[in-house]
Amino acid sequence: MATSWALTSSQIIRSALEHMGVIDAVGTPSAEDSAACLRALNGLLKELPAYGYLWPEYREAVAVPWVSGATVTLPSDFYGFPLMKRSDGVILREFTPAEWANMDAGSRAQTGVPEAFYRLGTTATLWPVPSTDPGLTLDYQSIISDAAGAAQPDMPQAWMNAIPWGVAAECWMKYQVPMDRGQIIETKWGVKLQQLLAISAPDAPIEFTVAD
Repeated sequence: MATSWALTSSQIIRSALEHMGVIDAVGTPSAEDSAACLRALNGLLKELPAYGYLWPEYREAVAVPWVSGATVTLPSDFYGFPLMKRSDGVILREFTPAEWANMDAGSRAQTGVPEAFYRLGTTATLWPVPSTDPGLTLDYQSIISDAAGAAQPDMPQAWMNAIPWGVAAECWMKYQVPMDRGQIIETKWGVKLQQLLAISAPDAPIEFTVAD
């Protein structure tokens, strides 16, 4: 039984252009149209977390280099939900913005083995400030990878039929698609998006039973 059906980014772009009526089934996308739709595709993929999508790209035990001082740089594909550990297995607590704001400069400058961190942008500030390498690793949710023409986007198979409608929804006004067709595109994408979001993360609690 075959289960490997997929769409490349180029095929998604072609389908989006067909949905908008820019090309027909035998037409060839221009380089300009392909580039415009690829930008829309990447923008759409990066925006999905704002709609509530949780994608299965969780990184584990990624090394966080330390050179000196309190600040370390987070991985370039970091999105959120950090779990930072020292080499001895101790998990560092993440300060809330309020906790960090209420800590004075003297307290922030304390030295010792890190017990917590404060995250701001692409960096994390360790507390206390280490004097030796604490051997940090990080588990985290990563950013969706950029789409490329010949590769399938970094999304589950179930999304592949819907994504072209999303690209079309992003682009139809740029292509001056008639309003009635544009509204159909928007509606189709909205329905598909809600259906897929509903199955992207389980709603039921996870329970474990331990035998006596």
